[in-house]
Amino acid sequence: MSAIHLSGTELVIRGNPIHLVCNVSGGQSYPPRDVFWYKDGQLLEPDPSAGRVITSKLEMSTLVSVLVSVLVIRRSTVSHAGQYYCRSTSNQLDHITVRVLTGKNFVKSSK
Repeated sequence: MSAIHLSGTELVIRGNPIHLVCNVSGGQSYPPRDVFWYKDGQLLEPDPSAGRVITSKLEMSTLVSVLVSVLVIRRSTVSHAGQYYCRSTSNQLDHITVRVLTGKNFVKSSK
């Protein structure tokens, strides 16, 4: 049996990082091979010069294997808002909506 789960930053103030984690589990005989990241339907590639980093790590136990893939955007802008998807090589899919707040749509507490 296999499963996929995407979690992470759903609401961020512009300039702060976005951190998304995709966990894909599989059986010991069929470990997940890879995860692909998409934003609004467009494939995302690592781009360290733009502050976008993607890492993956396979964790295995006697009964299950889990591929953990992490997407980090170091400094968010309004253009980073949207639907993010992670898709496994076995075509499992999960998504999360990320909203980026600017000074126009949030109020800081003044104390």
